[in-house]
Amino acid sequence: MKNLLKRKIERLYKMDRESDRYRICLNDGVEFMANDRREKHCCPECADEYNNEKKRLAKLELQQTILDTENALSENIEQINNEEKNLKILDKLQLKELGSTYNMDYLHSIGFDFFSFNGKGPLFNIEPQLNCHFIQIGSYRIYRVEFSQVLIKKII
Repeated sequence: MKNLLKRKIERLYKMDRESDRYRICLNDGVEFMANDRREKHCCPECADEYNNEKKRLAKLELQQTILDTENALSENIEQINNEEKNLKILDKLQLKELGSTYNMDYLHSIGFDFFSFNGKGPLFNIEPQLNCHFIQIGSYRIYRVEFSQVLIKKII
């Protein structure tokens, strides 16, 4: 972006693209010859604009990082609450020693969340290419035995 209000700086050197004093302004892309070897901008106004924009972007990035962190924390808290809720539901179920089968729709209707678990593992008694897993919630393992049926087993 060109700053039409910027002051014209008196340059001591003629334009020479081969010189080590040749610069392109970081703010507006204007070619200039630096009077001082530390110069990166064609004028003080461009330096101010560039640095202010840099600060503004850094502030926006920090705000986004804070928002992302807050969202991640709230999701983690929700996940923990759902796992605790699932544990309470599992504790209330009457399970047989070798496990009991339940309809997934029934479990879902009483508030069970199949996406909240604290572990999962592969099933070894089926073909590996099927990529099947059990989920674990506390001391319970849940296996899908049919399309809408799961086997819930308490492990020691």
